[in-house]
This record gives sequence, structure tokens and C-alpha cells, in this order.
Amino acid sequence: MKVLAIAKTLAKGGAATGARNTIKALEAAGAEVIQLDGFSAQAAGTRGFVRTAERIYERIAHGADVHCLKLGPPTFDLRDVCRDHRPDIVQLFDISGNTIAFDHLKDTPVPVVQRMSDFWPYNGAHHYSEKPPARGGLEELLLRRTIYSAQGQPDLFVAPSRWLAKRLPVTPTRVIRNAVEQQPGAAKRLGPAQALRFGFIANPIDDPRKGVAALGPVLDTLGETIGPIELHLFGSGSERGLPTGPAVTICSHSAFRKEEIESVYARFDILLCPSLQDNSPNVLTEALSFAVPVVAQSGTGMDTYIEGEFGALVDFRCGSVEDAALGIAQLVSRYNSASAAALKYARECLAPQRIGNEYLAAYTELLETPAR
Repeated sequence: MKVLAIAKTLAKGGAATGARNTIKALEAAGAEVIQLDGFSAQAAGTRGFVRTAERIYERIAHGADVHCLKLGPPTFDLRDVCRDHRPDIVQLFDISGNTIAFDHLKDTPVPVVQRMSDFWPYNGAHHYSEKPPARGGLEELLLRRTIYSAQGQPDLFVAPSRWLAKRLPVTPTRVIRNAVEQQPGAAKRLGPAQALRFGFIANPIDDPRKGVAALGPVLDTLGETIGPIELHLFGSGSERGLPTGPAVTICSHSAFRKEEIESVYARFDILLCPSLQDNSPNVLTEALSFAVPVVAQSGTGMDTYIEGEFGALVDFRCGSVEDAALGIAQLVSRYNSASAAALKYARECLAPQRIGNEYLAAYTELLETPAR
């Protein structure tokens, strides 16, 4: 099966990592994938200047979380690229930044699937609006007038988590988890010999969505019962640390490159993910592939990935500090089996070929539908 994969970028950011992992999964399942990267395509042309002007306005007037303005043609004309490449399926990823024109979806000759990394544009101009705004501001008006007015949409939406699927106002939607690159040399870990080491990864470290500030009180309480704790912070701004009590030692690290990933996950025993609005963070699945158990915020997209055997779901934000600390302590008490279960889950449930086959099954159903 020939798949035309289109993304704003395949180079930088969490959405790009999710797109690359999906492309690898499709290839592992036997698909031929043609990749179109919007940033690369527009880099040296007039459209690149137009995209830059759009983004400058959006960031200054409305914030980094908003895409709402289109001043010129999209980076890719879906009709043209389908004619040039003749795919069986078009697979969209993050297409903000006017990567395509939504009104072209009505004229696309083959089925179109979109993997969602957040809610944009179906819940409005803000990427992390969990529901459409009751009263829209200027950014919502611009979005409707220049980018998306519900006149065209993909044939199928793929959500990497049940949390995201339930909050999308569009159908049909199918939940397919993220694939993760396998680590052949990974092995189950034994419990920590001395200080228990936790890891937290965000760039910047104080991104409000990621919730690093919620960790201090929980780890202080945990340290009172289990002894010394190290918290390893990875990301820009980590040198500013985090207010904690005497039982917790902060170890700061800069943002890391892909080739450093193995050494990063070797520095801690358990990954902490306290984010309230995470659909399916790549660091979670990466940790599991290195046999690192995960403690994640309950009631988020991470519910789709974390199971009792190898992780814990706790409420860092609204629950009691004592309950969160107890949930972590219970995971620590079964650390060896949790590490083994994490690795098993990553290899069996998140393997690229398995996830790729789920996408191909969805594509086949679309292609066998008599009329789009």
C-alpha cells in the first residue's frame, strides 16, 4: 500500500516524533511511505516568508498555542501532490501552519486519515482547547475565515489516546496507540541500590502544561518514608531547580539529543509525568522501551498506556499529596517486576509492526468502503 504522509515538520517537537514513529511503523508493516515535510518544502521559497509572517502575528497577538491566520496558498496543494504521487491513502499528521488547505479535502481522490496530536483546529484556534470556545475571540474568527470552517475534513481521525478521542468533536475516530522504537539492548532493571532516582523531561522545564511544580510536595512526602531521593530534570531551564525539602536532591541536565537517549534513561529509575493535558507523550513510551516504569497524571491520555503492572496513575494536581506519594511507594515496592512488565509491554503492544498493521487495517476498511 502506498501512503502519502504529510506533516508541518518531521524534524522537531513531540508531534514530529509521533509522526516519524508512525511512518516507521507503517514501513515495518510493509507500506511504501512518501514523506512530505512542510518546513523543508517552504524553506527557500516565497511561501516560507508568508508562513513566517503568519506565525509572527499569531505568537505576538494570541500566543504560541494558537494557529489562526492564513495569508496565502498552503504549503502543499493536496490535489497536486495526490496527482504527482498517486497514493492509495493520504496520512496527515500535525498540519497547523497552513501545511494544507482544508477545503481541498473535498477534492482529494483518495481517502484521507489524520493522526491527531492535539485538538487543533476542531476545537478552535488553540491547540489544547478541550472543547470549542463558547464565545470566540479574534483568533477564532480568523480561523473560521481563513483556515477552517468545517467545509472539509478527513475520512478518519486517529487518536493516540482515549482521552483525546472522547474530546474531539469530529467522527469517525479510532484509537491507535503510539509506536515506539525498540531498544534491543534493554533489559529489566533491579531496584535502586541507594537513593531512588526519578526523572522529569520537558523543554522548557517549566512548561506550564508539564507540571513540574506539582512534584516537590509529593516527593518531599515520599522522602519522609523511603529515604533519600534524586530528581533528575532534563530540559532548558533545569538549572533553576525546584523547591524541595532535605530528602530530595535536584540534579539538572540540559535538553538532550536523540543519540543521547540511552544515557538519559539510564540516569533514573522511574519517570514522572504530571502533565494535565498530555495526549500521549513520547517520553512515556520511550521510558517503557528502556524498562523504566512510569508514574503519570490520572485522567489524561496517559491512561491509555499505563497499567498497574508497570506504572501508577496518581493525581499530582488535585488529589492529596499523601495519596500520590502512596501510589508511587507501591510502585517502588514492586520495582523489579514493574521494570520487566514495562519492557514486555513496549515490545509486545507498542512494537512498530503491530501499530503499523493497525493503521493498515484502518486504511483497508476505508478503501473497501463503496463511496467516500
